[in-house]
Amino acid sequence: MELDELKYVWRSAAVPAVRDQQHSAIAEILQRGGRHAVGTMKRNLGRETLLLLLYAPLIIWYFAGFHGKLRELGWFVFFVLIFFAVYYYIKNRLLSAMLLPEAQVKTSLERQVRGLERLLRFYLVSGTLLAPLSLIFLFFLLYQRLPPPLHPNLFYPSRGTPGWQLPLSLGIITAGCTVALYFANRWYIKTLYGRHLTRLKALLEEITAQ
Repeated sequence: MELDELKYVWRSAAVPAVRDQQHSAIAEILQRGGRHAVGTMKRNLGRETLLLLLYAPLIIWYFAGFHGKLRELGWFVFFVLIFFAVYYYIKNRLLSAMLLPEAQVKTSLERQVRGLERLLRFYLVSGTLLAPLSLIFLFFLLYQRLPPPLHPNLFYPSRGTPGWQLPLSLGIITAGCTVALYFANRWYIKTLYGRHLTRLKALLEEITAQ
């Protein structure tokens, strides 16, 4: 019995020691590269947040100018501003949590990395869909609120023009802008966040291999 009790005491004392060693190894790896990657992403997010201030004069211009005819466009830009402000707030909370000591636990860090991946995918999709939504909204608003030009053009065709020409032209322009914005957004997200997220995933693989 005494031998069994000694074995139990030894194992109970060894488990915390192993956990402490694992925790120290994870903390060391994170200090070596993880915190730098997360800190860089937070700085990039801060710069993006400052860029939101550029929406303010645009909103004021739409509300005050054009004799109030484009007030709806001002509201549209305002809601876009609120949408991205909330998104940046959520992403900043996640990045801040990744810098806390609790994030040095492997399972916690893995969960936060998966959450960041979902946020970045949402950023790519929402940013890309913003192009067709903005173009369609802008076209119909301008078409209804502003007077037509003196001479026919692509968006104000003459009466003899086939009815399918305008929708087809709008569809081609919208599709082209959406595809171009998708690749631009993918490069943008990869530059600001993707490379650093890849670094974090590589650190997790290094932790798993230990």
